[in-house]
Amino acid sequence: SSPAIGLAAFGFAYLMSQFYRSALTVIAPELMADLKLDAASLGTLSAAWFISFALMQIPIGLALDRFGPRRTVAGLMGVAVLGTVIFARAGSLAAAVAGQLLIGVGCAPVFVGTMVAVARWFPPERFATLSSIVLSCASAGTLLSSRPFAMAAEWLGWRGAMLVAAGL
Repeated sequence: SSPAIGLAAFGFAYLMSQFYRSALTVIAPELMADLKLDAASLGTLSAAWFISFALMQIPIGLALDRFGPRRTVAGLMGVAVLGTVIFARAGSLAAAVAGQLLIGVGCAPVFVGTMVAVARWFPPERFATLSSIVLSCASAGTLLSSRPFAMAAEWLGWRGAMLVAAGL
């Protein structure tokens, strides 16, 4: 595949990572009611994504060196999809935390993997421009996790909206 198509795929993965980073805040009331969570449990659920994301950074660096950005990001985004399905089907805090942990693991390589791909696939003088474009486009993930995601959750329920995210 051409580097431009590959970069677009990385950009979309990064958009989804940004989406997952903030999506819980939009569905928090429904999530708390459905899973009977208190504020501390919701905090635990939210922290699961960030903890797994952070803990994966060293293994991600090793995987990027060994397997490259395409395999690392694609493989682990598959883990994020699995985590999203588990999260969407969760009937308990433990299951929801397991889903969030997997989503965090899956999103962990996206930023660094994208930067590695840009550095390897394009001339050095294009790095700043291309990485800035990807970062700017990925910010749309945060925007999508706000009103558009809230509307989807109103229409499909929080579980259905998360399954749509898994499908994307």
